[in-house]
Amino acid sequence: MARKRFRNKVRECKAYPGADIDSDHNLVVMKCQLKFKRIGRKDKKERWNLDELKEVKKRQEFEREVIDKMLGEEREKSIDGEWGTIKEAIIAAARKKLGVKKMEKKKPWMKEEILRMMEERRRYKQARD
Repeated sequence: MARKRFRNKVRECKAYPGADIDSDHNLVVMKCQLKFKRIGRKDKKERWNLDELKEVKKRQEFEREVIDKMLGEEREKSIDGEWGTIKEAIIAAARKKLGVKKMEKKKPWMKEEILRMMEERRRYKQARD
């Protein structure tokens, strides 16, 4: 009853002749083991360098940047519009003041060239074409 491709997935099969149905067919029950396709990971999101916020001066600059962006933009009256304004202000300030966290050396023998090659390989693996 299973196609040739899935024959090795059938674990147990049993026919029930004389089932109470108005048909000449016999009822067949099968237990099978299927493995579903793995879904790939989504693209990694930017990780902000939050260690910068530990310094008081950097934290104050970041706060000022966020407040300036929020006050400078025209606000919408809906909650979704308000949230969009806040989110855009925080992301823009983080890009400008904090920057993206860079990959760190995990072992003493890792050089900058190895880290660069790892990042390049990661980009090629994530390419969708």
